[in-house]
Amino acid sequence: MTQPDQPAEITFRGIFDSIPISIWVEDFSAVVSALDTLRDQGVVDLGSYLHDHPGETERLVQLIKVLDINQASLGLYGATSKEELFGSVDMLFTPQALDAFRDELVAVAENRPGFTAEIESRKFGGERLDLLVSVVPANPSSGWGQVLVTATDITERKQTEAELRESRASFAAIVDQNTDGIAVVDAGGFIRFANPAACSLLETPFERLVGSRFAEAAHYRVNDELEVRRSNGASGVAELGSIETTWDGQPARLVVVRDVTERKHLERELLQAQKMEAIGRLAGGVAHEFNNLLQAMLSTAEARLGTDVVGRAGKALLQELEPLIQRGRSQTRQLLLFSRREEPHLEPLELNHVLRDNIAMLERLVAENIRLELQLDGRNLRVRGDQGQLGQVLVNLVVNAADALPEGGGITIRSGMRPNGTHSTESAGQGQTRQERPGQVWFEVEDNGTGIPEHVRDRMFEPFFTTKERGLGTGLGLSVALGIVSRHRGSIEVDSREDHGTRVLVLLPGEQVGSNAAAVRQDPAPGFVPGCGERVLLVEDEAATRSGLHDVLEMLGYKTVAVGDAEQALALDPTLTFDLLITDLMLPGLSGAALAERLRERWPDLGVIVISGYSEDRIAEMVQNLESAYFMHKPFSMTELSHEIRVALNEK
Repeated sequence: MTQPDQPAEITFRGIFDSIPISIWVEDFSAVVSALDTLRDQGVVDLGSYLHDHPGETERLVQLIKVLDINQASLGLYGATSKEELFGSVDMLFTPQALDAFRDELVAVAENRPGFTAEIESRKFGGERLDLLVSVVPANPSSGWGQVLVTATDITERKQTEAELRESRASFAAIVDQNTDGIAVVDAGGFIRFANPAACSLLETPFERLVGSRFAEAAHYRVNDELEVRRSNGASGVAELGSIETTWDGQPARLVVVRDVTERKHLERELLQAQKMEAIGRLAGGVAHEFNNLLQAMLSTAEARLGTDVVGRAGKALLQELEPLIQRGRSQTRQLLLFSRREEPHLEPLELNHVLRDNIAMLERLVAENIRLELQLDGRNLRVRGDQGQLGQVLVNLVVNAADALPEGGGITIRSGMRPNGTHSTESAGQGQTRQERPGQVWFEVEDNGTGIPEHVRDRMFEPFFTTKERGLGTGLGLSVALGIVSRHRGSIEVDSREDHGTRVLVLLPGEQVGSNAAAVRQDPAPGFVPGCGERVLLVEDEAATRSGLHDVLEMLGYKTVAVGDAEQALALDPTLTFDLLITDLMLPGLSGAALAERLRERWPDLGVIVISGYSEDRIAEMVQNLESAYFMHKPFSMTELSHEIRVALNEK
């Protein structure tokens, strides 16, 4: 290359080398001639031809002649001299750059004013280089024989764009997969974007949701809450939250719709549990007081029946009083059982007894215009179950049936046993035998009320689901019943038609009949067991109960000292000796259990019977550390007491 000898050329050279953008001066005349040859050979669609003949594009690259390069080009490509670049032009063309060059050749063939493209190239060290390349004729009036090529380094920009695309893709994936509904709402209240969760919660396809007003699509129920439909078709509740943002450069709000149905249910369940706990404590206290009163009445009645103080009419009256007291005992025990929430305590039961024991309470629970009828199977329906929990199932079903009879009607309670089946068993050396297995014991509650709509039947055992007006039901009755029956290894079947009533059938495993079957719990053997003059210390703070029990103990043949609290018991003459302590659990000051421990320090062989009107599980909890003690739940009869005393005395 000759040295410049004109001042203008010297000036141009100075500017050319000082410009920070890479500039190439290239001779394209051989390329233009080759393109003319292809046209003469009948190539009309140059782009398609070059695409189908990739080697032709590479050949045309070889025809480019570099005339000059400025200093910025050396730094861009990491070259040490212009000569190094002159001889390495083809090396700079990556496959992607060749594709761009093919489009450039089409621009040359069509004699366009210029060409611009983003291409991928590489430095001499192999490092990737992203360039914005512009190609224009050096002298537009003379065509594409000589061109100027400028190359701007956009590597950092391309990296930033790639990172931004990746970030946007990650953000889009997070938004699309988020279980919370996310929507963008503009200043006019129109939805501009919504993720799949928002479309699902608002029950509107994306195409219809975007462009609609959010307030119309959401159907606000209360402030910051809306009613939604869950994927299973059930209704639910969603909370709303929002923050300020922009969308397409305009102010907007990012709205988050969160399904809080489960949380709301848990909150209601917790509240219900707290209410039930409070009711349980109240029921326990009420039952305790009633049991003390019943104990005083029962003991007094039994004591009077054993004397000549009352006449024949008085004894008849007392005899009529006794079953009423026993009925009251049954009801208070049911009240205690219903207040407990626990795993069932399975024991042999006769199902008809359970049903009959609850009928009196049920008659008080239903309206006067509702008739209760029992149709019980005459057979012995043996079942292993928790009497209190099975009674709760019956109550829940009857109350639910009564709610379906707003104008009155009838409720029928039936019981029975499904026919026994048979199964094959194998005995060693005897081959196949057929052995009877127990059938299913059942009871059902049928009403002639409004029936259950078809769309409700599939959800009637769902917790918190109710068709009753707000405040008239929790939606827990049937779900609790199902839970109890399931824990008894049973099942519930429902047969209902609208306007034709409902029948709810409870199926329970029957008890195996045979030598290995557990016997149904029986009451103590009839007749009381008399004492033999043993000394008994009775501690009871209720005066009427204390007086009645004292008389009963004396009638049974025990020498009895009765006091009202632990302080009086501990103040007794230490020279006195006692064989048995009968103490109420809840005493003023020191408890009955603590009193028993103190008195055993004085009389190590002292037998102990703890009595209480509270539930049996509460008694067991409070006396768990008291060894060799017996427990009796108030009220109890003289016969029951006499048997328990003999057990306690014989075991000490």
